[in-house]
Amino acid sequence: MRRLAWGAAACVLATACHSGSTELRDYLLIDDPPAPDAPTPKGDLAAVRVRPLVARSFLDHAEIAWRQGDVLAGAYRWHRWSEPPAEMVTHAWVEALRSGGRFAAVDGGATRPSAPFTLSGELLGFHELTDADGSHPRGVVEVEVTVEREPRDGASALHQVVRASKSVDAADDTIDALVRALSEATRQAVAELARAAEEAVAGAPSR
Repeated sequence: MRRLAWGAAACVLATACHSGSTELRDYLLIDDPPAPDAPTPKGDLAAVRVRPLVARSFLDHAEIAWRQGDVLAGAYRWHRWSEPPAEMVTHAWVEALRSGGRFAAVDGGATRPSAPFTLSGELLGFHELTDADGSHPRGVVEVEVTVEREPRDGASALHQVVRASKSVDAADDTIDALVRALSEATRQAVAELARAAEEAVAGAPSR
């Protein structure tokens, strides 16, 4: 797997990395089969508006990002995402919020003036992480989300930050295994964030 490295120290590694196929390949997160229907609360919480996640600079690229230990970082030259990572994770997060069934509405599109709560955040991690020697590959997803409510109509302001960080071991050192690991880490992270958002909104004082 050919890597592109960022930073002077990493350039040596990039030269040493072995060359695989030069065929450019695109990837998407893998959707799990839908779980069996289970009873869920129906709309007992207020509507929320979800703003698209913003990606950290090293994740704002089509190429799949990697980190090796605490120093080296870069991207795979011939392996890239079909959609921006922040966009894919935002979509998964919106679906997790909707599948919980507790919000009266989850708006992931245009502004919804009637939604009293706004969810926004940053994609802090969406990459392969290995040990310093390049072993033990895993997919890492980290997201920080802010749950906000403006003080209006007698309701008090709310500003609560929640974070989810998940790491899933890859089955082997192939890109396909990495994509599966990142898909599972994303599923776990957005499920945790959805529950945290529900708790934040449920616990917000009405006045």
